[in-house]
Parts: sequence; structure tokens; C-alpha cells
Amino acid sequence: MSAIDQKRFEDLVFNRHFISTIKHTGLGGCCELMPDPAKCLPQAELMAKDGKGNYVREDVSAMWFGWNLHAKEVRRKCHEIKKDLE
Repeated sequence: MSAIDQKRFEDLVFNRHFISTIKHTGLGGCCELMPDPAKCLPQAELMAKDGKGNYVREDVSAMWFGWNLHAKEVRRKCHEIKKDLE
């Protein structure tokens, strides 16, 4: 998996995490939405890695495993389609 794919993965995971913590503040006359500071982790903390380069958080590690498994399956199917076209 390339560094670009891993960066994309990390951005998508953080965006989903950030959006999941949004709440209505109820301040003022307009609708104000802000992340709940008690629930929203900084991206560096959410994506922290150990000395071996593995994600520290089990949920992020599991998502990364699934991301790679899906990418491998897509590459396999593309290869099969390419062979069929030859």
C-alpha cells in the first residue's frame, strides 16, 4: 500500500470521527454546530502509531486491515478482468 493510500485512509477515518462528534451548541439565534471537545480526538492522537508503524488504537488498526483487504481484492478482480480481455 502506498503512502498516498495510507494518507487518504487516515484523512477519511479522521473526517468520519470528527463528523461523528458534531453537536448543536444551541448558542445564539442561528444553528451552530461544533465538535464535542470531550469526544473529538486530535488527528495525531487518533492516528498514533507504535514503534513498529502499527496503529495504537485497535479500532483504527482494524479499519486499516479492512482497507488493505478490500484494496487487495479490488486489485485481484482488476487483474482477472484484464486477463479476460487479453
